[in-house]
Amino acid sequence: MELIGGSSGHGRVTLCSARFNATATCGEDGKISCKVRREKSFWVLLRKNHLMPMTVKLVLLLWAGATDMMKAVLGGAVLGIITVNLLSPSHQPTRTLRTALLSELASILILVIFVLYTKKWVATWHAAEHMAADVWWRNRSTSLEAVAAGDRIQDACGGRLFLPLFLTVKIAAYVAMTLQMSQWLFYLVGLEAALQVEHWIGWSRVPGVQRFNRWLQRNISTAPPGAKEIETAHVALICLIYAEEKADEATP
Repeated sequence: MELIGGSSGHGRVTLCSARFNATATCGEDGKISCKVRREKSFWVLLRKNHLMPMTVKLVLLLWAGATDMMKAVLGGAVLGIITVNLLSPSHQPTRTLRTALLSELASILILVIFVLYTKKWVATWHAAEHMAADVWWRNRSTSLEAVAAGDRIQDACGGRLFLPLFLTVKIAAYVAMTLQMSQWLFYLVGLEAALQVEHWIGWSRVPGVQRFNRWLQRNISTAPPGAKEIETAHVALICLIYAEEKADEATP
């Protein structure tokens, strides 16, 4: 089985193969259930499409895997940025400076809220997701004990994109303000360039980005999980493997 990644949220761990998504959920009563869904052909084709801009692919894939909470946060952030830019046209220098300051304050507020939410509600589940993926990638282990001993710090974590994309957005905003041009043009060009670097080279191979990604996981995005988080991730892994085996048996 090719395990290509996963996602997690409070009380939930999802692991993905090329054909299936397995989402294990731990209820308030501690009972764990799991739903396995076959990957829709549209998303399979989307991943394999090398002609579509990487920015569009990333937005579509993130939106497809996002929870309602994540969609609300992302939608609110985009709406806020658009509103600030509409209220302060970029062709007026004084308002451009005010726009930049308001955007920075909004960015800091959103970042603080995201960090606090992640550390309180998601970090342990995120760690369990990493640990289940780690043991499968390293030696194809499937036991609960192996998952509990897995490594929660993974270079393949999506957090590797945080620093490159953050710097890209800030540089694009500065250049746009300096040239008195639309920020959106520089955002799109910059993001596409950063994502192309990820696609062809991989940001995890850049030492500074790699170290920051590991620091981010150790201190913010993951935390040592408890028994319920580990068991939930283990269930997701087992269900995904079972679905893959059944699909292989059904294939002539």
